[in-house]
Amino acid sequence: MKKGQEFNSKTIYLSFDVEDWFQVENLRKLFPPETWEKHQSRVEENTIRILQLLRKWNVKSTFFILGWIAERYPKLVQQINQDGHEIASHGYGHIINYQLTREEIFQDIKKSKKILEEISGKEVIGYRAPNFSVTEDVIDALIDLGFFMIQVIIHFQLTKDMVN
Repeated sequence: MKKGQEFNSKTIYLSFDVEDWFQVENLRKLFPPETWEKHQSRVEENTIRILQLLRKWNVKSTFFILGWIAERYPKLVQQINQDGHEIASHGYGHIINYQLTREEIFQDIKKSKKILEEISGKEVIGYRAPNFSVTEDVIDALIDLGFFMIQVIIHFQLTKDMVN
Protein backbone atom coordinates (compact mmCIF):
# COMPACT_ATOMS: atom_id res chain seq x y z
CA MET A 1 0.00 0.00 0.00
CA LYS A 2 1.32 3.43 -0.93
CA LYS A 3 1.36 6.40 1.40
CA GLY A 4 -1.89 8.32 1.05
CA GLN A 5 -3.68 5.45 -0.65
CA GLU A 6 -7.14 4.77 0.74
CA PHE A 7 -7.55 1.47 2.52
CA ASN A 8 -10.56 0.45 0.44
CA SER A 9 -8.91 1.16 -2.90
CA LYS A 10 -7.85 -1.78 -5.03
CA THR A 11 -4.34 -2.35 -6.26
CA ILE A 12 -3.47 -4.85 -8.93
CA TYR A 13 0.03 -5.88 -9.99
CA LEU A 14 0.15 -7.45 -13.43
CA SER A 15 2.99 -8.47 -15.65
CA PHE A 16 3.16 -10.21 -18.99
CA ASP A 17 5.89 -12.10 -20.80
CA VAL A 18 5.93 -11.07 -24.44
CA GLU A 19 7.10 -14.20 -26.22
CA ASP A 20 5.57 -16.37 -28.90
CA TRP A 21 4.02 -19.82 -28.57
CA PHE A 22 6.98 -21.56 -30.20
CA GLN A 23 9.51 -19.97 -27.84
CA VAL A 24 8.49 -21.72 -24.63
CA GLU A 25 11.02 -24.04 -23.05
CA ASN A 26 8.87 -27.17 -23.03
CA LEU A 27 8.65 -27.00 -26.85
CA ARG A 28 12.34 -26.17 -27.46
CA LYS A 29 13.18 -29.58 -28.97
CA LEU A 30 10.32 -29.27 -31.47
CA PHE A 31 10.93 -25.58 -32.23
CA PRO A 32 14.63 -24.68 -31.84
CA PRO A 33 15.52 -20.99 -32.29
CA GLU A 34 16.86 -21.50 -35.80
CA THR A 35 13.30 -22.45 -36.90
CA TRP A 36 11.44 -19.56 -35.25
CA GLU A 37 11.24 -17.45 -38.40
CA LYS A 38 9.29 -20.24 -40.14
CA HIS A 39 6.39 -20.32 -37.65
CA GLN A 40 3.24 -18.24 -37.66
CA SER A 41 3.53 -15.62 -34.94
CA ARG A 42 0.63 -14.90 -32.62
CA VAL A 43 2.39 -12.56 -30.21
CA GLU A 44 1.39 -9.27 -31.83
CA GLU A 45 -2.33 -10.03 -32.09
CA ASN A 46 -2.50 -11.50 -28.58
CA THR A 47 -0.57 -8.63 -27.01
CA ILE A 48 -2.83 -6.08 -28.72
CA ARG A 49 -5.83 -7.85 -27.16
CA ILE A 50 -4.21 -7.57 -23.75
CA LEU A 51 -3.48 -3.87 -24.33
CA GLN A 52 -7.11 -3.26 -25.30
CA LEU A 53 -8.32 -4.87 -22.06
CA LEU A 54 -5.84 -2.91 -19.97
CA ARG A 55 -6.95 0.32 -21.67
CA LYS A 56 -10.60 -0.49 -21.04
CA TRP A 57 -10.00 -0.91 -17.31
CA ASN A 58 -7.31 1.79 -17.04
CA VAL A 59 -4.76 -0.70 -15.71
CA LYS A 60 -1.01 -0.39 -16.09
CA SER A 61 1.36 -3.32 -16.20
CA THR A 62 4.92 -4.42 -16.78
CA PHE A 63 5.69 -6.17 -20.06
CA PHE A 64 8.77 -8.41 -20.03
CA ILE A 65 9.66 -8.47 -23.71
CA LEU A 66 12.09 -10.74 -25.53
CA GLY A 67 14.64 -8.82 -27.58
CA TRP A 68 13.96 -11.24 -30.45
CA ILE A 69 10.30 -10.18 -30.44
CA ALA A 70 11.14 -6.48 -30.11
CA GLU A 71 13.37 -6.64 -33.21
CA ARG A 72 10.55 -8.06 -35.27
CA TYR A 73 7.67 -6.06 -33.76
CA PRO A 74 9.05 -2.63 -32.82
CA LYS A 75 5.64 -0.99 -33.29
CA LEU A 76 4.23 -3.35 -30.66
CA VAL A 77 6.91 -2.25 -28.18
CA GLN A 78 6.16 1.38 -29.05
CA GLN A 79 2.43 0.82 -28.44
CA ILE A 80 3.08 -0.80 -25.06
CA ASN A 81 5.26 2.18 -24.18
CA GLN A 82 2.75 4.76 -25.51
CA ASP A 83 0.01 3.16 -23.40
CA GLY A 84 2.10 3.93 -20.31
CA HIS A 85 3.19 0.43 -19.40
CA GLU A 86 6.64 -0.45 -18.16
CA ILE A 87 8.97 -1.99 -20.73
CA ALA A 88 11.22 -4.64 -19.17
CA SER A 89 13.58 -7.29 -20.53
CA HIS A 90 12.92 -11.02 -20.77
CA GLY A 91 16.34 -11.56 -22.32
CA TYR A 92 16.97 -11.82 -26.04
CA GLY A 93 16.47 -15.42 -27.10
CA HIS A 94 14.57 -17.09 -24.22
CA ILE A 95 17.43 -19.46 -23.51
CA ILE A 96 17.51 -20.84 -19.98
CA ASN A 97 20.36 -19.09 -18.17
CA TYR A 98 21.53 -22.37 -16.60
CA GLN A 99 22.54 -23.41 -20.14
CA LEU A 100 24.63 -20.29 -20.83
CA THR A 101 28.14 -19.27 -19.88
CA ARG A 102 28.70 -16.13 -17.83
CA GLU A 103 29.62 -14.17 -20.99
CA GLU A 104 26.63 -15.51 -22.95
CA ILE A 105 24.29 -14.43 -20.12
CA PHE A 106 25.80 -10.94 -20.13
CA GLN A 107 25.54 -10.62 -23.92
CA ASP A 108 21.94 -11.94 -24.03
CA ILE A 109 20.74 -9.45 -21.41
CA LYS A 110 22.79 -6.57 -22.85
CA LYS A 111 21.46 -7.17 -26.37
CA SER A 112 17.85 -7.23 -25.21
CA LYS A 113 18.26 -4.10 -23.08
CA LYS A 114 19.83 -2.19 -25.98
CA ILE A 115 17.06 -3.16 -28.43
CA LEU A 116 14.26 -2.28 -26.00
CA GLU A 117 15.83 1.05 -25.06
CA GLU A 118 16.38 2.04 -28.69
CA ILE A 119 12.76 1.28 -29.55
CA SER A 120 11.11 2.75 -26.44
CA GLY A 121 13.48 5.66 -25.86
CA LYS A 122 13.44 4.80 -22.16
CA GLU A 123 15.91 3.16 -19.82
CA VAL A 124 15.04 -0.49 -19.20
CA ILE A 125 15.59 -1.38 -15.55
CA GLY A 126 13.46 -4.52 -15.13
CA TYR A 127 14.32 -8.12 -16.00
CA ARG A 128 12.63 -11.50 -15.74
CA ALA A 129 14.80 -14.51 -16.53
CA PRO A 130 13.45 -17.14 -18.93
CA ASN A 131 11.81 -19.83 -16.80
CA PHE A 132 13.02 -17.85 -13.76
CA SER A 133 16.54 -19.21 -14.32
CA VAL A 134 18.33 -16.79 -12.01
CA THR A 135 21.99 -17.49 -11.22
CA GLU A 136 24.78 -15.51 -9.61
CA ASP A 137 26.03 -14.73 -13.12
CA VAL A 138 22.61 -13.29 -13.99
CA ILE A 139 22.64 -11.10 -10.88
CA ASP A 140 26.17 -9.90 -11.69
CA ALA A 141 25.16 -9.06 -15.28
CA LEU A 142 22.08 -7.17 -14.13
CA ILE A 143 24.11 -5.10 -11.68
CA ASP A 144 26.78 -4.38 -14.30
CA LEU A 145 24.12 -3.35 -16.85
CA GLY A 146 22.26 -1.02 -14.48
CA PHE A 147 19.10 -3.01 -13.85
CA PHE A 148 17.12 -2.09 -10.77
CA MET A 149 14.38 -4.73 -10.62
CA ILE A 150 14.48 -8.47 -11.15
CA GLN A 151 11.30 -10.55 -11.22
CA VAL A 152 11.71 -13.87 -9.44
CA ILE A 153 9.45 -16.44 -7.88
CA ILE A 154 10.14 -17.42 -4.32
CA HIS A 155 8.59 -20.69 -3.26
CA PHE A 156 7.55 -20.94 0.36
CA GLN A 157 4.90 -22.63 2.43
CA LEU A 158 2.40 -20.62 4.40
CA THR A 159 2.09 -21.48 8.06
CA LYS A 160 -0.81 -20.63 10.35
CA ASP A 161 1.15 -17.94 12.16
CA MET A 162 1.80 -16.16 8.84
CA VAL A 163 -1.89 -15.65 8.11
CA ASN A 164 -3.07 -14.79 11.63
